[in-house]
Amino acid sequence: MNFASCKQFSCYALSNETLGILAWIGFLLTIVGFGITIFQILKLKSASHHIKSAINKISTHVDSVNLAYLSAQMNTITHLVQNRDYNLAQITFTPLKRSIRLHANSKGLQSDDLDALHRTIGKIDKQIEWGKNGHAKFNQLTANRLIDELLSQLTTWESSVSDKNRKEIQIEDA
Repeated sequence: MNFASCKQFSCYALSNETLGILAWIGFLLTIVGFGITIFQILKLKSASHHIKSAINKISTHVDSVNLAYLSAQMNTITHLVQNRDYNLAQITFTPLKRSIRLHANSKGLQSDDLDALHRTIGKIDKQIEWGKNGHAKFNQLTANRLIDELLSQLTTWESSVSDKNRKEIQIEDA
């Protein structure tokens, strides 16, 4: 139907020219909508990247604080063992064992290193138990050496997390 031959509104609405104009308007709106969709997807991708970066920074800070706490508690255990307060040393060491094991597992240590860590924790636990019971196998020097060995491992982890934290802060400042 041609626009020039129309005499009624319905004829104008259904004419080839009107439908052609509506088709082009619809096409343009589709293109604009598609562009807006792509823009929103890119914004979402950028936002998710920023969120992931923030989560990594928070995770690093939490790990740093947890390791500092574990190190401080291990120093407390050293003092408790030196002062022969084995009951309190055992009470303090019990929840730390789990935290240390969880952190070691999250670091993805090799099985040999993980086994060595578990053995050290077990030996410390045994020395504290022997000290508590007054067993002849208790050795103050061995207990201190084992605690220092574990504290050294915690300090290494803490240093690694602190270095990672510093690098993240430097990247953020740049």
